[in-house]
Amino acid sequence: MVQGRGIDTIFLAGVVLLSVSSYAGRLGFYGDDWAFQGFMATSPDQSFGGLIHAQWFPLTRPRPAQIVYQAALHWLFGTHPLAYHLVNAGLLCAMTILLYWVLREFGIPRVPSLAVAAVYGLMPNYSTDRFWFAAFGYVLSMVFLFFSFYADLRAIRSGTASIWCWKALALGALVVSCLGYEVVVPLFVVGMPLIWLKARSLWQGGLVERLGRRGSVAYVGTHYIALGGIVAYKAATTPGIGTVPNYGIQVARVLFGSVATNYGTFVAGLPQDVWLSIHGLDAAPLAVGVASGALIFGYLLHASAGPASSLRSRASWAAFGLGGLIVFLLGYGIFLVTERVAFASTGIFNRLSIAGALGVAISVVAAIGWVSRPESSSAAGRWAFSAAIAILCAGNLLVTEATASDWALAAERQRVVLASIHEVLQTLPPHSTLILHGVCPYIGPAIVFESSWDLKGALQVELGDPTLEADVTSGRLRVEARGISTSVYGPEDSAFYAYGPSLLLFDDRTATVTPLLDRAAVNGYLRQHPLPGCPPGGPGVGVPIFPMDRLLLRLEGELGLG
Repeated sequence: MVQGRGIDTIFLAGVVLLSVSSYAGRLGFYGDDWAFQGFMATSPDQSFGGLIHAQWFPLTRPRPAQIVYQAALHWLFGTHPLAYHLVNAGLLCAMTILLYWVLREFGIPRVPSLAVAAVYGLMPNYSTDRFWFAAFGYVLSMVFLFFSFYADLRAIRSGTASIWCWKALALGALVVSCLGYEVVVPLFVVGMPLIWLKARSLWQGGLVERLGRRGSVAYVGTHYIALGGIVAYKAATTPGIGTVPNYGIQVARVLFGSVATNYGTFVAGLPQDVWLSIHGLDAAPLAVGVASGALIFGYLLHASAGPASSLRSRASWAAFGLGGLIVFLLGYGIFLVTERVAFASTGIFNRLSIAGALGVAISVVAAIGWVSRPESSSAAGRWAFSAAIAILCAGNLLVTEATASDWALAAERQRVVLASIHEVLQTLPPHSTLILHGVCPYIGPAIVFESSWDLKGALQVELGDPTLEADVTSGRLRVEARGISTSVYGPEDSAFYAYGPSLLLFDDRTATVTPLLDRAAVNGYLRQHPLPGCPPGGPGVGVPIFPMDRLLLRLEGELGLG
C-alpha cells in the first residue's frame, strides 16, 4: 500500500462527511427534481425498467447513466429526499478519495495529493451538485472518471494475470462516466497519453515492453474505440452539439465565464465571499467550518513531516500548477462545440463547473506550494502551506454552508406552500391546472417554484394524478385572448393554458382559489393582487449573491452573449 493511503482515505472521508453534516437533513427536491419525481411517482409501471422509461425523453436520452441512476434512487427510496442526499454525500466522499488515489498513482507526493483532494472535495464552485438531485449525475460521472483512471493506473503496474481485469474495469467506468455528463469527455481524451507516459516511467519500454506491440495497441485502442462510440452516440442524440454560429464569441464567452466564476468569485473573491456568508450562518455550520480547518491544518502539518512528502522544488510546483490550468481548460472544453452553456457562481448553472473546478484546485494548491515551499528544510514552509490550505478549505466550506442554508430554506418554503394548497383544495379534479400566485420563485440561488414542471411534479407526487398541470405567475406570464402562457428560458419551454373552470389560481398570501374564466378575470385579479416584491433573480442563477454574477448577467444581457 502507498504510504499513508489507508489513514489518508479515512481523513478525507471524515472531512467530506463533516462538511455535509449540518445541512443534508434539511434539503429537499427542487426544479427539475420535481419533474423527474412526478414522472416516476405516477408511472403506471413501477418496475425498475418502468422508472427508466418514465424519464426517457429526447432531452434525457443522451445521458442514460443519469436516468438509470435516478431510477435506482427512486426505486430504492421513493420520494424521501434525505436518502437521496445521503447517497450523494457518499459519492462526494468516493469522488474525493478516488481523486487522491489517482494523484498518488500518478506519482504526486502525499501532501500535495491530500491538499488537492481536500480542497476539491470542499469547493463551492459546483455547489449545486451537492444540493440538486437532478445534478447528482455530475458527481456520479466524476466518480467513475476517477475510478477509470485509477483502474488504468493500477493495470499498468499489475502482474500479467490481472492487467486485463483492471483494464476491463477502466473501460466499464469510462462508459458509465461518459454516458452521464459530457464535461468528462475531454479529460478522457487526454487521459490515455498520460497513462502511456506513466507506463514509460515504470517500464523502460512502456506498455510495449509489458504487452507487446499488439497488446499495447489493443490496450490504447479499446479506450478510444469506447470513447469514440460514446461521442458518436451523444452527437447523434444531443440537440445543439456543433451549432456555434459565432465561434470567436463562444470561445471568449467560455473563457471569461469560467475564469470569472472560478478564479474570480472563489479565489480572488473568496475573502469577500466568506464575509458575506458568515453573517447568515448559525453556530453549528460556523463550528463545522472552524473544526474542519483545524483538522486539515493539523493533519497536513503532520503528513508534511514525513520523508519525500512534497514536491521537490519550485519548478515542480510550477509544472503541477500548469497541469492544473490545462485540466481547468479541458473541464470546459465540451462547451466549445455547443452554445448550451451559461455561467454562475451559484444557482443551478454552476453544476457545469465540477470538472473545471478540479483544475482550479490543482492550480491553487500549486500556487500555495510555490510560495510557501513546504519541501524546504525550514519548518516555516510546512506551517505556512498547511495553514493556507486549511484556511482555503474552511473558507470554501463556510461559503458552501451559507449556500446550503438557502437551499434548506427553499425546501421549507415549498413544504409550507404545498401544505397550504392541500389544506384549501384537499384534492384537484383530473386534468385541472393550478396557477400559483404570490410566491417568490427563489431564496438566494435556490429554487422554490419557478416553472410549470416543478410545481406540476410536486402536485403529481402529492396527489398521485399524472393529469394535473401547474405553473406559477412569477415567471414570464402573458395574458392572451384565449388563455395564459408562460415560459422560463424562452419559447422552447413555453406553456399555454386555456381559460375555463378547470384553470384555477391559488394565491398563497390569501389562501384562496379563483377560477380563471376569461382574460378580464385574470387582468382584474392581477391588478388587485400584484406580485410580491421579490428580490431580482432569474432561472439558472436564482438571486445573484456575489458581484461577479451580477457582472456576468449584465454582459449576457447587454452584449447578447448567450
